[in-house]
Amino acid sequence: MTKVDYELFVADPGDGYGAKFALRTEYNKQLVKLIKAMDWELSHRGWDNYENVWRFDINDYTVDELRRLGVDVPDLEICKQAAEAVSSEDSELPDDPFPVKGKLEVFA
Repeated sequence: MTKVDYELFVADPGDGYGAKFALRTEYNKQLVKLIKAMDWELSHRGWDNYENVWRFDINDYTVDELRRLGVDVPDLEICKQAAEAVSSEDSELPDDPFPVKGKLEVFA
């Protein structure tokens, strides 16, 4: 097992689809396999070459899958509020829980 640093935040990539989860990690082949194993239809996961992050839709499937990987994801409602705050100039999120930083344990 090896530990991989991660940072999870909510950002709007400006692609017209609104705010998404953004997961920044150091490269780990096994972690990439685990992320690619997520159902694309439910997560809309994708690699952002410009920001060097994985992007995911904010929904219960993605929250569960990220937690299964070991990411400390806040409750879905808080995530949705953060997404709304990022997408709207008028919204503010008191006690914003993002970014979340930690370490994932993955096989080398």
